[in-house]
Amino acid sequence: METLYCGFDGLDVAFEGWLPDAALAMLADRKEAAQLDGKPVPHDLGGVRGFVGATGRPGFAYRFETGDDGEIWWFQRNTSKNTWRIFVSVRSLALAVHGLDRVRDRLYQRLEAFGATVLKESINRADLAIDFRAEGFGPDPAAIIAHSHATKAAECDADVPSVHWTGRRVSSVTVGRMPGRQVILYDKRREAVQTKKFHWFDFWGVPDWRADRRPVWRIEVRAGKQALKKYDATTWAGLAASFADFTADIMGAVRLTVPARDLNHSRWPVHPVWAAALDGLLSYLAGADMTRSGVVPVRKVVGRRAVLRDMYGGLIAGLAASLEAVEDRDGRGGLDIPGAVADLLRRAATEQPAEWAAKVGRARSRLWITEESHSVEREPRGVRGVAPGVGGREHDREGGGGGTVPRVAAQHAAGFQ
Repeated sequence: METLYCGFDGLDVAFEGWLPDAALAMLADRKEAAQLDGKPVPHDLGGVRGFVGATGRPGFAYRFETGDDGEIWWFQRNTSKNTWRIFVSVRSLALAVHGLDRVRDRLYQRLEAFGATVLKESINRADLAIDFRAEGFGPDPAAIIAHSHATKAAECDADVPSVHWTGRRVSSVTVGRMPGRQVILYDKRREAVQTKKFHWFDFWGVPDWRADRRPVWRIEVRAGKQALKKYDATTWAGLAASFADFTADIMGAVRLTVPARDLNHSRWPVHPVWAAALDGLLSYLAGADMTRSGVVPVRKVVGRRAVLRDMYGGLIAGLAASLEAVEDRDGRGGLDIPGAVADLLRRAATEQPAEWAAKVGRARSRLWITEESHSVEREPRGVRGVAPGVGGREHDREGGGGGTVPRVAAQHAAGFQ
């Protein structure tokens, strides 16, 4: 299997807050113009260039789009306090180009430019995808095993996956239903050509998409609002702490297998492509410091330090095992992998001490460890599931409260750097 791309592909966020009256009045004016023209009209909202649509969405009067590499924003027309008046859906191209961290930062920069007052956020959806090629690979719907509670098709028998065919070839298989959780395996190359999203061929390193017709498959895990709530992942810090757990859980509950003689299909071995995809997804999240926490959903956990220690220890052990697989080409064993890992760490700490100290410093500022006698808090110190400011309140855990901050603070998500 050759991995071509891995990253977040979808992000929806609701904000408890509102726009100033002047901004809403301008949106109303531009919406009327869009209705007269029969198409979106350009608008500059606080210095952010975009287009206002002729329609909104249920519950939201105004639609403001910032381009293919931006977002779609929706705003309610009233300014009632303590209500969720702002919603944003981030374009997949923005996540591919900028990554989740920069996209998150840009959302708060946009809100500041809009003049918005925001009290807190609630992540409503997050999608993670991996694109790959595998010689001779084609999904077999009958080999997909899912938990008995998983929805494999909206209007079919519960044991039949939702399958789309292109001629005699399966082009997509979907398991699950939003706003819960969902896994989809599909031919991304075909979808990119059909929707004219040719930028994906640049990400894949394909210079001529017409000449190179080899399929590019995508496995995408989608967490809707219900799943994110279950994993306590509706805040930025919660998403960072739990999304790897969600990914591992759903890829275990729904899996592509290799058919065997065993009549119990749940015992069929996992397909090598599925295992490699899960490894790639978790490796990506580890690189983004969104490693598995070992936290069980809907359970209060004490001893945050012990959880982190086990998490990072398990990560190091897993990477060491992968290193041995790479180094031991003949499978004979006998390699001193613990010693090799120790040497790597020693060189990293001693040969470049300034860089090592900087990494440790960043980790210290990112990881806020609660007292052992308290339940785990997923948000960073000084933040309570909210970007400090954007016209809202910044809650200080030690000070017991704070005042109103008129603009976005630079470190609005210190626990998600």
